[in-house]
Amino acid sequence: MINIIFGPPGTGKTHKLLTIVEEGLAKGIDPDQIGYFAYTRKAANEAITRAVERFPQYDKKDFKYFRTLHSLAYLELGLSDSSLMDDTDYKEVSDLLNVKLSNPTNKYDNYGMGWQDDKFVNIIDLARIKDVSLEHQFCQKTTGHLPGGFLKLRKIATGLEKYKQQNGFMDFTDMIIEFNKRKQSPKFKLLIIDEAQDLSSIQWNMVDILAKNSTHTYIAGDDDQAIFEWAGADPWRFKSQKGNRIILDQSFRVPLAVQQRANAVISRVNDRVHKDWKATDRDGSLKLRVNPYGHVDFLKDDWLILARTNYLLDKVEEELKTRGIFYQRHNSKSVSDRLLLAINTWTRLTRNKTVAFEGVKAMYHYMNVDVGVKYGSKTMPRANQEKEYTYEELKKDHGLLLSQELRWDAALDRIPPTKLAYLLAALRRNQNFNHEARVKLSTIHGSKGGEATNVLLFSDLSFKVDEEYRRNRDVERRVFYVGMTRAKNELNLVRSQTDKEFTEMFWRS
Repeated sequence: MINIIFGPPGTGKTHKLLTIVEEGLAKGIDPDQIGYFAYTRKAANEAITRAVERFPQYDKKDFKYFRTLHSLAYLELGLSDSSLMDDTDYKEVSDLLNVKLSNPTNKYDNYGMGWQDDKFVNIIDLARIKDVSLEHQFCQKTTGHLPGGFLKLRKIATGLEKYKQQNGFMDFTDMIIEFNKRKQSPKFKLLIIDEAQDLSSIQWNMVDILAKNSTHTYIAGDDDQAIFEWAGADPWRFKSQKGNRIILDQSFRVPLAVQQRANAVISRVNDRVHKDWKATDRDGSLKLRVNPYGHVDFLKDDWLILARTNYLLDKVEEELKTRGIFYQRHNSKSVSDRLLLAINTWTRLTRNKTVAFEGVKAMYHYMNVDVGVKYGSKTMPRANQEKEYTYEELKKDHGLLLSQELRWDAALDRIPPTKLAYLLAALRRNQNFNHEARVKLSTIHGSKGGEATNVLLFSDLSFKVDEEYRRNRDVERRVFYVGMTRAKNELNLVRSQTDKEFTEMFWRS
């Protein structure tokens, strides 16, 4: 029996799926007879963490099949890390083929799919992900002119495949393809597939194999939040799935004002599954802005700043630095972990506390040679890496030259002046770098699954996106619907300073 769960924004889809897991365990199903497949590694780890919190009689290793589909393929094929293409291999094959290849591993971790920066290889991988011929994908491409055309494309595809075969390597797409060829899978009494609207054709083929070997299957997602078609996702397979349909109808995130404006956008999508769902009992607020930063208090509550493309976030970063706001962009804080470690290490020394080896190395990195630390001492060559050090020991045996009375901003004299000015401005605003940043920046695509009390959403479209928007408006409707529905209280919609903007989110109906 296949059950299809539609989860509009904030309706507790993960909670619902874990409740199904709980019910299965209560009926005597062992954890290793449950397959829970999330779209990203982060989501899979979150599901394991929540499961262990709800079922303390088990620990993480008991939930063997709480993982991504790629991870399952890796496990079932008996692969090791040496079986997979790494950064060095991508560099070598790039030089051989005279194309720019990048290791898509981090993109798989963050987004659940990878894409190549090179146009040729992007088309090659999309053809495999979509399970179509290379010629078909070439004819469908929207990446502009390809120098050398299809002949060069085919030559690169052949060369890349030859390199992998000669060296016995696989990439992420190969893992799914090879798993599907075997047509075998573990037998599950309970199978759960999450974020199904983002699965590609070959991943759907894999799900079909898993479902045939499972007693009860739950496939969950939301076609309204299908925003990765450009990377090979096939949301039609989710919308057309046959089975018992369940629609989660109560949001625990989205307030009424935000829901009404977001629904006005998504209701214009032509081919979608209609869903009636209720907002929270909060009214929330909707603000239209020409000046994105006027009267915005980034020190109050938490903020998620969203833009359609990365270049807009570059401008936002400059504004936040000027204002002395501590922030995080994707997974990177505005102050690096190494710099924070250096500051904290020096601060501990000034308070007569001991410090760890790694902290001293970070601190020395930001000190000038023969000013803060003696020549040859920066890497702590004679140090015991397991030991904690005092100020006196560092001064006597490990090259430290500075007075213990100095403040960190004087002691760490290799901090770039612009970075130092930002740090001091942030500290004047009582920003705590050791806590999680309350202001986060992301593209809309990178924000799926996230939420914040306040959202600042830019309407700007790049030239390329604007061209696509005029050809297929439904794509951007879904993208901005995702962005709008991240807000738990206040949604700020920012007008573009150009004529290229997603104007529909300013319409009432």
